[in-house]
Amino acid sequence: MNGSEEAALLVGRARDYDEDEKLALEETLRDFMVEEAERPDVVVLANCDFGHTDPQWILPLGCEIEVDADRARITLLEPAVS
Repeated sequence: MNGSEEAALLVGRARDYDEDEKLALEETLRDFMVEEAERPDVVVLANCDFGHTDPQWILPLGCEIEVDADRARITLLEPAVS
């Protein structure tokens, strides 16, 4: 990463979790990034529609993306295929 890039952790929507379980998972992820991984700078965006869920986004590997945590938005910055 260069100086203008930031790290993010994207987590798919937990299948069959109720709202309380989803909130607990998100809290656990935030706590882990701060306390265990010592990376409070990493944006954690959870409950995304990818993984084993429906609807399901297809996220290409190796593409540069932009994560807007304030809007909970992920944007591909380059084509998925060439």
